[in-house]
Amino acid sequence: MTKQEKNGLIGEFKKRGLKMTRQRSAIIDVVLETRDRHLSFEDILEAAKKIDPRVSAATVYRNILFLENAGMISRIKLPDKKSYFEKSGIVASEKKHHDHFICDICGGITEFFSPDIEELQDKIASSMNFTIKSHRMEIYGICSGCAAKIKKK
Repeated sequence: MTKQEKNGLIGEFKKRGLKMTRQRSAIIDVVLETRDRHLSFEDILEAAKKIDPRVSAATVYRNILFLENAGMISRIKLPDKKSYFEKSGIVASEKKHHDHFICDICGGITEFFSPDIEELQDKIASSMNFTIKSHRMEIYGICSGCAAKIKKK
């Protein structure tokens, strides 16, 4: 994340009447500096506490909700109800649209992009006079690592 992106994000908080505290800044740094990893609530809390030990679970929770509602992060919810977060919207400028494979066994999340799928979605939407604003695809199954472990048994 660039300094300009962080300043823009700080501006969003201020526009909504929220002060930029050290704890909030630590949470933002953790979430926004993550590149290809999907973070759980616990991951964010642990990493933010390393930056500022005063960060509480309640503060992380409130700020995750704010970032999610503002469209700055998105949530991926696994079948076991555990949530993972990744950058989206204005704070994901270097990250292109992608979809997810999610392993039902280990919970692993693999990002992928398929121009063929994107083209087919557009074609189907057009045929139905539907304008796509955004979409999210999550495909659930078994990753190769878990499949190999099952096969060994």
